[in-house]
Amino acid sequence: RELAFNEKHDTRIRNRLIFVYLRSKTRRRMWSFFRLWKQQSRYGRVTALYTRSELASGWMQQKYRCAQLASTIEDTEEKLESCDQLETRVKYLEEKLRQSENAKNDAE
Repeated sequence: RELAFNEKHDTRIRNRLIFVYLRSKTRRRMWSFFRLWKQQSRYGRVTALYTRSELASGWMQQKYRCAQLASTIEDTEEKLESCDQLETRVKYLEEKLRQSENAKNDAE
């Protein structure tokens, strides 16, 4: 008898938890719909409907990306400068090689 009572009690508790969960899910969905409807009625559009936390996290991500791009740009500029230096060095050495070859040809 006690076992049957416990099973009924457990079933009631499970059913109650399921009902509470479904009710809260429905409530959240309705709140979301009303929020969209309110935005639509005020501004005539639903776009740009974000919470403060979503906007702040997006801003932080954008700030992080900007910092990454700035560091990438600096690295690229340094590489370009080193490439320019190498290019001038290569031109200088090619000129020296031509001069030495011309000097050898003149000596022969």
